[in-house]
Amino acid sequence: MAIVEIAHNPELTHQDVQRIFREHFKFPYKVMVPGWVRRIFPPRNFAVSKTEWTSVGIRLKQQELKTSIIFTALPPPAGIHSFIYNLIPLLSWIILRPGRKELEKEVKVFIENAVAFQSQVGQSQIERSQTVQRSKLKLAVITAVILTGLGFGMFLFGTRGNDLEQLEQSGFKDCVECDLSEVRLFGENLSKADLTEADLTIATLTGALLRGAKLTGAKLMAAKLGSADLSGASLFGADLTGVNLAEADLREADLRGAKLMAAKMSGANLTDANLAGANLTEADLSGANLSGAILDGVIDADFTGAVNVPAKYRKD
Repeated sequence: MAIVEIAHNPELTHQDVQRIFREHFKFPYKVMVPGWVRRIFPPRNFAVSKTEWTSVGIRLKQQELKTSIIFTALPPPAGIHSFIYNLIPLLSWIILRPGRKELEKEVKVFIENAVAFQSQVGQSQIERSQTVQRSKLKLAVITAVILTGLGFGMFLFGTRGNDLEQLEQSGFKDCVECDLSEVRLFGENLSKADLTEADLTIATLTGALLRGAKLTGAKLMAAKLGSADLSGASLFGADLTGVNLAEADLREADLRGAKLMAAKMSGANLTDANLAGANLTEADLSGANLSGAILDGVIDADFTGAVNVPAKYRKD
């Protein structure tokens, strides 16, 4: 059993979760609520199935200050279970285990990266939040007047937690060690920008132009870089855990020593990229083009489905 904590949303229901899963997991997957799923302990709200043999049960867990999704691999339905498991229990467990593990991995990556689970809130929750924000604004104005009269205005207004303004003022060219976490720069031109050791955690950079950008040591955990142009970019030692790089252009990119655990790199162009020493544990490289890529010392790489894998790295 695994638990993934998502953005806290007390109004999220298991019906909402099932709908979100159904929108993503289409044929050949099935998102359903068979009766036997509710009878197992602890019960599951619904199941995601890839075949008759492989299913993952999903359950929403709401706590006072936390929202989580619990998932675990399920045994086959009763009829199949009785025939196979009673006939050859050990052999069937060994044969079916990889399929279950693969589906669990797909579910985990989806939960961790789905926008709906990162920012979804109910309308009444938004209204309550707006009311609270208005009250805080009134208090802030009163406090500002008092502190300004006491000569502490700069103390109040001189701090900024996010450095997006600094990046904008530089013409999107220079923001070393900046805090750019959760910024939305969809399609922005950041070519040759110096973002060395910048924090871009959960940032949205879908379709952005980052050709030749310096992202050495940057934090890009769970960032969205689908279809982004990172050709020639330096990502040496960057943390890209859980990043979405699907269909991204990473030709000649420097990814030496990068952390790419659970990264979604399906369809990415990694032609002549340098991934020496990169950690690719559970990374999805299906459809990725690895022509001419340097893969010396990569950690736990699975090239299943990748194309043009250099001969010396193939496991034939």
